[in-house]
Amino acid sequence: MYNKLKICKLIDSIGSQEKAAKELGISVGTIKNICAGKDTKISTLETICNYFNMPIGALFTEVRDIYHSVTNGNGSAASVYGNAIVGELSNKDKEIEHLKQLLREKQNIIEEKERTIQILMKNKI
Repeated sequence: MYNKLKICKLIDSIGSQEKAAKELGISVGTIKNICAGKDTKISTLETICNYFNMPIGALFTEVRDIYHSVTNGNGSAASVYGNAIVGELSNKDKEIEHLKQLLREKQNIIEEKERTIQILMKNKI
């Protein structure tokens, strides 16, 4: 799912929704729908990306964004869970390491999908 906050910030950087619609060549209704988080065509997202000269993957929530919003401090169980007894922290640290590994794997998948999208866009398949 695309990150509506990222897109809305980009649209706001142009000015009003009406001005953005005119510059992007899309309707105000489409912009309102995007900012409301409703489904939109990939071609509309491509139009936004082309205007801002950015890859389409930049409009999607990335795994690392989620990771940074969950952890704080050094990412250890103590920083995430606060006060807990030592045995629980040890188990939580193992759980966190496992989740970090899963996040890294997901990030690799997302990066590969981004590369595939770029290849398909260049070849217009």
